Amino acid sequence: MPTARPRPCTCWPTSRSGPTGDWRGSSAYVDATSRIQTVTEQSNPLLAELLREFTELTGIPCLINTSFNVPGEPIVCSPTDALSCFLKTEMDHLFLGNFLVSRI
Repeated sequence: MPTARPRPCTCWPTSRSGPTGDWRGSSAYVDATSRIQTVTEQSNPLLAELLREFTELTGIPCLINTSFNVPGEPIVCSPTDALSCFLKTEMDHLFLGNFLVSRI
């Protein structure tokens, strides 16, 4: 998604006016703002490649990022936390760096 300037952190809320009737509506909080974060090839090559592939497959030039935790648990901060959270949920897959963990 093009932006006027790089936004490597999600610290800058932006607002949109009114419902758009398309995928952008699902990227907004209830207060109609979004926390935009840009990714460059230099800052995160793996994520940049994922974004390119996702855009090519879907025509949607962004991904929605959310915190990785479940109610009552702290946000995941390590691979051990991620595996523990994965095992307590009904998620089907978990990517840890270059590794894919899947339920059988």
